[in-house]
Amino acid sequence: MDTLISNVTVVTMNEKMQTLFGGFIGVTDGKISYIGKTAPAEQPATIVDGTGMVAIPGFVNCHTHLATASLRSYT
Repeated sequence: MDTLISNVTVVTMNEKMQTLFGGFIGVTDGKISYIGKTAPAEQPATIVDGTGMVAIPGFVNCHTHLATASLRSYT
């Protein structure tokens, strides 16, 4: 496991839309490899403290105004 985000509020995108308070998210090779209420047995290379943060793994923001921001002054 490359990175472990610890003590984060995890809003899952599963069918029950569960929320894990003080949860853990593991990332391996750029992909989510672990989500749980307890720390995984595998030791990560890096630990990121997620205290006070909310993570929504699996959520993709399809609505953005990036293009309009860059073309705002174009006439």
